[in-house]
Amino acid sequence: MLTKISGVMADSVIRLFARGEAFDSEGFIDFFTNKPLYQFGNDEPCFERAAIKASVDNFFSNVEALYHDIKKLWEVEETVFVEMDVIYWRKDGSSISLPCADII
Repeated sequence: MLTKISGVMADSVIRLFARGEAFDSEGFIDFFTNKPLYQFGNDEPCFERAAIKASVDNFFSNVEALYHDIKKLWEVEETVFVEMDVIYWRKDGSSISLPCADII
């Protein structure tokens, strides 16, 4: 069950994840300022929107689909905390669900 303390930023994060699930890298980067900091897993941090787009496009090329199963989401001032499982469907037909925590 999703535990959510909503706010403007929390709602934006849900929409951001939806752009990822739609493989919409253009829509994804629209959520970032002109001075972003984005890091996916152990990849190198991205400090430009073009670098974020390249990073997510590269990731999208490696999976068939993905879904964010949000368990808890809360907003404190200008920070959003998300606890979720992310499900990835691989190109070989297999899938994997991984626990994830994001701080945005």
